[in-house]
Amino acid sequence: MMKLLYLIFTFILISCSIKNKKEQENIAHKIYENEFFLINSNVDGVTEVTLNRINKKFVNAKVLEGNSNCPDTSLDNIVLKNNYFTIEKYNCTDKYYLKEYITFKFDKDLLLHKYSIEFTDRYDPDRSIPDKIYTSKDFGNIKFENVTREFLINLLNK
Repeated sequence: MMKLLYLIFTFILISCSIKNKKEQENIAHKIYENEFFLINSNVDGVTEVTLNRINKKFVNAKVLEGNSNCPDTSLDNIVLKNNYFTIEKYNCTDKYYLKEYITFKFDKDLLLHKYSIEFTDRYDPDRSIPDKIYTSKDFGNIKFENVTREFLINLLNK
């Protein structure tokens, strides 16, 4: 009897796992669009930006990556305004939960325009911590394809 219950339970777990995997595979790309950009962000973390007016595509598979020790590295939103867009995402370090704002601008090329971070202390969430803001004056001309987790960590540690 116990063996039969074990087999039924195992079958249910495997069935649920297969169903969840198929549902994840069928999730459509999240699409953001304005007159300048069409942005697809899929479940694998690949972000594709198409410039509507000239039909040029930029792809970055690393901009949404988070720190491996972080429980939440999810994309929150992508906000578009004219020839700018901002990726809003969650991340963390050993000491802080982060809300990152990664802003890009198209002007002859798709470049990093600004990187802002809001901090919340993991152990004292009510503690006030000043935001950090970096602009192209701090990091120069960085192409969209070259913005990675490692680049942002190095910028944060400057």
